[in-house]
Amino acid sequence: MQMPSPASGGIQNSRLVQDEIPIWYHGAISRESAESLLQKKPAGCFLVRISESHVGYTLSYRARDCSRHYMIKCLSDGNLVIPGEMEIHPTLVELVSFHQETPLHPHKDLLTLPCGQEPEA
Repeated sequence: MQMPSPASGGIQNSRLVQDEIPIWYHGAISRESAESLLQKKPAGCFLVRISESHVGYTLSYRARDCSRHYMIKCLSDGNLVIPGEMEIHPTLVELVSFHQETPLHPHKDLLTLPCGQEPEA
């Protein structure tokens, strides 16, 4: 299974996901929905969603006292980058894995726990 493209709503390049969609990938959910999902989670809990404001994705995570949101830009060569960061990543999986070991700037937070899909009431 492959992830939908944020640019076209179609199927994204297969380099993003090898076998299946990661538990932390939530697709086209709003910032408010992301914050609601993360609200009672521990610091470091994260998800990735299709951005509402730009072509690309948004990394949303729970910090100690709030939720934070980082833009993930899709470069013309298919790679991904968080603006302001030096590292370029070929896939969302690799970007997430990198930030599970290397803190996000400027807040120096690590991604620790994937936020899975919540069952609907």
